[in-house]
Amino acid sequence: MSEKKDKKFKVIFDREKCVGAGICIDVAPKSFDIGTDQLTDLLDPPGDTLEVLKKAEDECPMQAISVEIDTAE
Repeated sequence: MSEKKDKKFKVIFDREKCVGAGICIDVAPKSFDIGTDQLTDLLDPPGDTLEVLKKAEDECPMQAISVEIDTAE
């Protein structure tokens, strides 16, 4: 499982759930890329906005992406 944290949010990606559908790459290409094994990799740091990453979270058919908003200051 990969976890990348930004100042405002963190992206948790459970690669074991990934089936390589590629929707996240289409939706958030600055944060996800295709790996050599044809599964998705989470880029460090994620380059897309919170809104885009939330859309990728919503559209992942395997629910492998979780975006958590950091409320701590």
